[in-house]
Amino acid sequence: YTCKRGLEYAKKELTRPERTVTSTVRVSGGTAKVTSVRTATDVPKDAIFAVMEAINAIVVPAPIAIGDCVCPDIAGTGVALTATKAVKAKA
Repeated sequence: YTCKRGLEYAKKELTRPERTVTSTVRVSGGTAKVTSVRTATDVPKDAIFAVMEAINAIVVPAPIAIGDCVCPDIAGTGVALTATKAVKAKA
């Protein structure tokens, strides 16, 4: 190996693979019907389906700003779900 970060990534990938999850959640009372979200950090790969089920059940009220915490502990993983798109409230 030539890169220390690459070696660390390879070890992690073999022992406990993790991924960042990106998706959308529904918005109520906003100028858009959905907003994009992502996990603040990686979640275990085997928890991705549970995370997606939890995401699909979420409806957030407008207004929403980029960086707002949509869910502080998504699917019991200890990872926060944050908004990556702003949505204004309907006038």
